[in-house]
Amino acid sequence: MAARQGWAQIYKTNHNLMRSPNGRDKPLETLQRSASHAQHRIKSVQQQAAFAVEAAQLNLDLVNGQLAKVNNPPDVSSADVAVMAKIRAHVRSIKDHAEREAFMQAAFNAGDQRTLRAVIGAPHYLSGTIELTHQRWRDDFLKAAAPGLEEAHNNLERGIE
Repeated sequence: MAARQGWAQIYKTNHNLMRSPNGRDKPLETLQRSASHAQHRIKSVQQQAAFAVEAAQLNLDLVNGQLAKVNNPPDVSSADVAVMAKIRAHVRSIKDHAEREAFMQAAFNAGDQRTLRAVIGAPHYLSGTIELTHQRWRDDFLKAAAPGLEEAHNNLERGIE
């Protein structure tokens, strides 16, 4: 947006410089003034754009760091690793899709972080789910764990691209 406004100002200034208030234009001097002013304005617009990109990148890094905290489970003991493996085995043993969904929904509603992290924190095939279902569970978990954070992340990524 700042770049667009900057270019509009360059064109307006260029137009004003080409007109002489007394009707006696000096084309070479007018063009030199116009070029000099345009170069100055271009530098200003480039600095503004660089600042905006840098600020957006810093915000994106901050949001990515917060998402990483939500996505990555804290260090777990070997006992917790074993329990999480058993939880995934249990989810994998539930053959009926509706029952598996009900189990995960109950864990989600109860705030059972261990179950959710065991299933969501591992690849989908370890819990016997398809990737699409696993991704939906992960998205639901992220939205509940950090409301608004994922939307902010997506907005920042769209702004940088």
